Amino acid sequence: MYLIPVAFVITDGEILDFTLDFGDADQKASVYAQLVELAKAKGGRAIITVNEATVTDETGAEKTAQDGIYVTASGPEMETWSLSLPYTKVGNQINFGQPSETSNDFLNLLRGWSTKPPIVY
Repeated sequence: MYLIPVAFVITDGEILDFTLDFGDADQKASVYAQLVELAKAKGGRAIITVNEATVTDETGAEKTAQDGIYVTASGPEMETWSLSLPYTKVGNQINFGQPSETSNDFLNLLRGWSTKPPIVY
């Protein structure tokens, strides 16, 4: 079981929705680059993405990683907002962990999209 990545491009006049399909990291980068170019060409205000990702937790004594759902909203005139929701699969059940919300993230896959500079720590 896995999550099919989706994206939405929000413009002043419409919401475009896409199911994203890629087989490896190079294809993934290409698909997202095409999404950014389309959003720019259509006068997009925001791109919203929903992906499966590895969620890391560095707050405890050890760094842990688990599967998660990663939702982002970004745009040329807005700070990037992200929500990650870790989960574990136990038999036929999915157990969700604690969500983590962040803002002003740098989205590596959406290079050239957001004009707000990332915060560097």
